[in-house]
Amino acid sequence: NLERGIAMQKEEREILKILRDDSRISLTRIAKELNIDIREVYNKIKKLENSIITKYSTLMDFEKIGFPIIINYIIVPKTKVEDEILKGFLLNHTKVNNLYRTETGYISELIFKDMKEFSDFNEILDRFKLKQKKFHPVIKEIKREGFLFG
Repeated sequence: NLERGIAMQKEEREILKILRDDSRISLTRIAKELNIDIREVYNKIKKLENSIITKYSTLMDFEKIGFPIIINYIIVPKTKVEDEILKGFLLNHTKVNNLYRTETGYISELIFKDMKEFSDFNEILDRFKLKQKKFHPVIKEIKREGFLFG
């Protein structure tokens, strides 16, 4: 339930749902769709931006821009020192699209234009002292950004 963390009115939940679907929608259109005053929409969005909304972004079809290979990687370093070095490497590598910290290591989403780029990345990763390195090629995206409303 959305209300568990931050108290929200029904209209705020509806605004979030609309913005999750199209973050470029106009305030006028939201106001018309929800049948509320545009100033109220503006104030509610400002409230959400100060509490829940962390950023607006564009979702891309990487294949259409020449990057058809998506790999999800599980990477577990052997030591705390290696963990810090690995974290810095992953944070700064241009092929890392998303990076998540887990209890033991990292899960990362990497984007490549071809298998050569993937192979080059693997060669660099082999220089780290790792407990585990396991990759999962993404065959097909089935759902993205659907939590709560999708």
